[in-house]
Amino acid sequence: MNLYFSTVVIALSLAAAGAVVGCGQNNQDSDMAQARGNPAAVEPMDQTEPEPLTEAGLISEANKICSSASKEQFTVFRKILRQKAAANSSKIARVELEKLVTAVTLPRARRMVRELRALPAPQSQAEEFDILLEDLEAGIRRSKESVSTFLAGRAFGRADRAAERLGATNCKI
Repeated sequence: MNLYFSTVVIALSLAAAGAVVGCGQNNQDSDMAQARGNPAAVEPMDQTEPEPLTEAGLISEANKICSSASKEQFTVFRKILRQKAAANSSKIARVELEKLVTAVTLPRARRMVRELRALPAPQSQAEEFDILLEDLEAGIRRSKESVSTFLAGRAFGRADRAAERLGATNCKI
């Protein structure tokens, strides 16, 4: 289940719960009043972890998250390149590239990792998935420390190999 769908489901559940609580507050004969004598009627909500995805489900959801992050990034880059073209300047200075990496690429990569972390990996892929996430975070740190490492294509090599092994090919940076 993707992050957007989960958020919508949670929001709708909270809204429905608020409506139920609000409707019964002033009525002594409500279901809540009747349930006081029956502990089974008011059991707390289940606080268990979400059901793990299937192996194919994990790969599919991971690829969707990573693809979305890439599309957002390229949309911003395309806009900047169009602005450059409109100003009759086809070159982007290295300083500008470094600013783009810092302002666009790294924040989107951080958000992508947060969204990936929210995916409940199946036990059979949990270790490999954790390695991918750790390698992505390490690549973000290396890029933050030295943007030139990112620009040279050396920041995310391990993460790219981990994504390839897992089958999450859209997660290669």
